[in-house]
Amino acid sequence: MRILVAEDTRATGWSPVGDLRRNGHRTVVVGTGRAAVTACRQTDLVLLDLRLPDMDGLEVCRRIRESTRAPVIALTDGTTGIERVLALRAGADACLDKPCTFQELLARIEALARRSDTRPWAPPAVGPMTLGPLHIDTGAREIRVSGAPVALTRKEFDLLRCLARHTGSVVGRQHLMREIWQLDEGAGVRASRTLDTHVSSLRRKLGHSEWIRTARGVGFQLALEPTGAAAAAYPRSSPPRGVLVAVPDADTRTALTAQLRRHGCHARACGTGAEALAVHEAFDLLLVHAQLPDMDGVEVCRKVRAASDLPVIAFTAPGRTLDRILFLRAGADDCVAHQDDPRELLARAEAVLRRARSTRPHPHGTALCRGRLRLDTTTGDVRFADRAVRLTRKEFALLHRLASQPRTVHARAQLIADIWGGQPGSPGSGPGSGRTLDTHVSTLRSKIGLPGLIVTVWGVGFRFGEA
Repeated sequence: MRILVAEDTRATGWSPVGDLRRNGHRTVVVGTGRAAVTACRQTDLVLLDLRLPDMDGLEVCRRIRESTRAPVIALTDGTTGIERVLALRAGADACLDKPCTFQELLARIEALARRSDTRPWAPPAVGPMTLGPLHIDTGAREIRVSGAPVALTRKEFDLLRCLARHTGSVVGRQHLMREIWQLDEGAGVRASRTLDTHVSSLRRKLGHSEWIRTARGVGFQLALEPTGAAAAAYPRSSPPRGVLVAVPDADTRTALTAQLRRHGCHARACGTGAEALAVHEAFDLLLVHAQLPDMDGVEVCRKVRAASDLPVIAFTAPGRTLDRILFLRAGADDCVAHQDDPRELLARAEAVLRRARSTRPHPHGTALCRGRLRLDTTTGDVRFADRAVRLTRKEFALLHRLASQPRTVHARAQLIADIWGGQPGSPGSGPGSGRTLDTHVSTLRSKIGLPGLIVTVWGVGFRFGEA
């Protein structure tokens, strides 16, 4: 594997380069953010020290993410959780406090490699962007809000366009001042006031001050959802829609599910490994504790990974490096300490899902439309009559299979084999049983609100109906 190591060893003296080379990896070592941005396209993975001497680490991370699909591990000093949250939201796939053991670093590299996106990188197409009621025509340099033109100065347009390219993420003040005004770090209070003045003017002219949020001490965020072609060209992170929390302690389960629900997640809790294994296929993400009463959390993780590609995040005790290594090697995508800030847990979940979605094959293109039904195969989003519909991974896979071949009657046994990994000749056995299939069909009809969406062909299977 070709690994780019962007590091500044002056603070800790720690470097993984020697161990990586001894384990057969080819490494390219740079000491500045600018060099990292230049070299990142020729590598399979990036180890990024956030404390580089010439550029803000979050800006480097963001520029690397714009330039390559290679996984990025952000190396932090471990003093503050907010740095990890911001790094993950800037595009990092994982965070690791330095110094760390090489065994843990290697386990994290292997975990990211399992979901490696091998498609050739291509920059987002430059063209109009639509983010809800906001339309930005980058060629004509025109702005419209709900169809009405908005007059902006040249710098105001450049600032809005920059925020729109990173919609949903916090863009650092340094990044904005460098890109819009070509000012380096330390440009002074006057330059900072210029940025604040332009942001204030944008809020007033757009008529929606809530669209541009301030991250105090960090930067600004455009809080609008991309739609149409912009959703594919400028994808953003989104919280998991269905989360299964497998934790032994009842109070912890209650607190975790409440936190997740406050962030827009549909969360369900269970207290045993057996229950988690029985229902995990209906969720987008599994959070599993290291010590469940009936079986070890590592074993739960291993069994889930053997049956599916469900993203898994493991809860481990602080300082338990061996537990983290065992989980990662058993198939977990990430590990988080029990008492970590819930914002960090959600940021890690979004990063894991971002990579899982990016590596999922989508042979039918970005969107599949059937009448009033639209399935976005890149993000997993579903809309019916312009209404968002939340589906689990299995529900989405089943609906997509039926909708992609609307005139075909799909045999029950074959659906079970394709969606749940069962055997075509034995529809009544395993997790993909006939009862599970019937339940998913019934749930789809209910969630879409259209009983005729899926037609039952008695004794054979199902076909797509009318949408």
